[in-house]
Amino acid sequence: MAMLQPDDVFFTAPTDTLSCVDTACPGCGHVEPRHIARGIPLSQAPWLREAILGGRLHTFVCAACETGFRVESIFSYLDVRRQTWMCVLPDAAHADLPGALRLAESTFTQTMVAEGPSMVRDWGRQAVRRVVFGLASLREKLIAFEHGLDDRLLEGTKLAVMRALGLQPEQPLFLDRVTPEALIFMRRGEAPIELPVPLAMYHAAEPLGQPGDWAIDCRIGTLLSPTMPAPPAVRA
Repeated sequence: MAMLQPDDVFFTAPTDTLSCVDTACPGCGHVEPRHIARGIPLSQAPWLREAILGGRLHTFVCAACETGFRVESIFSYLDVRRQTWMCVLPDAAHADLPGALRLAESTFTQTMVAEGPSMVRDWGRQAVRRVVFGLASLREKLIAFEHGLDDRLLEGTKLAVMRALGLQPEQPLFLDRVTPEALIFMRRGEAPIELPVPLAMYHAAEPLGQPGDWAIDCRIGTLLSPTMPAPPAVRA
């Protein structure tokens, strides 16, 4: 995989959250213009959050062969109310963890520190910062934070369940929804499996990583920035 570069990420104004990009169908190669996220400031584009939760973001159907497909891109996700900033990378980007960290850190520094007004810089010092691999992982983070879950405990729970079931990192679980009694996970694949896990198991889980870790994902472990100060723990 080619090393990720800071110029691959665009943090844009609220009026420019999407770009029109010529995109080829993976089935037949037909090219059509598609709207691809560049940066999502949630307060100005709440409908994009609903598209993520509904699995509709970057999901298209080819006009030529009717193949359905999803496009993965690189963008930032900003939720001011929950003090959360996430650098969203393609799922395969976890193969270059050092590159992913450099990219996220340089993007955060450029947009939230070096070029941001004082109010933005103050916000950035308190923000929870994460690197997220793939749209399924982003959706999971949004569900977790919406319900006040600590993603370190969530990943610890997933790791315990995967070990108990003998699942490999290539067979990841993703949080799908939360009920008063359980966390409902889904395993992706040709035959998706729904797996309810009692909330008591989440509360008893060993947290994965520390609050300051950037990448908290049981598939890859944790990744902590060597230069940025640790942000506070995730808050509801």
